[in-house]
Amino acid sequence: MVVKAISFQVLRRELQAAFQLGDIGGKKFVEELDGVLAQGEKALARTNHDHDKHSDAGDNDGKREAVAKLREFIERVESAARTKDDTGNIHGHDRNDDDRRFATATAAQSLTADADELIVQLGGKPNPGRDDRGGGRH
Repeated sequence: MVVKAISFQVLRRELQAAFQLGDIGGKKFVEELDGVLAQGEKALARTNHDHDKHSDAGDNDGKREAVAKLREFIERVESAARTKDDTGNIHGHDRNDDDRRFATATAAQSLTADADELIVQLGGKPNPGRDDRGGGRH
């Protein structure tokens, strides 16, 4: 069994790679998603920084905030994936519109599975409907 080391930085790089490949977009949407991940990363960094100074209660608050941001990220990616039909056409938006929100099924599955894995690494429970391997919905 291969154990994947997921971090906020890895997830943010994966998001940018999917954008460059045209698997998720548009630009403003990807910037919003990256912002959500950055907020989670900051919450976790505060947790790690404050660990030596404070009790474990503060540690849990930062982790809870980080997990909440990951769940928000998953929800937004899954919502964007539902805006494409079986042929890959984007519903309700022009393909050249920077405001469009879309994600291919492959990109959505990979990003949400990795976000779920990070949730588990932080001590949270994976999203309902996912198997124990983090491989997406079945």
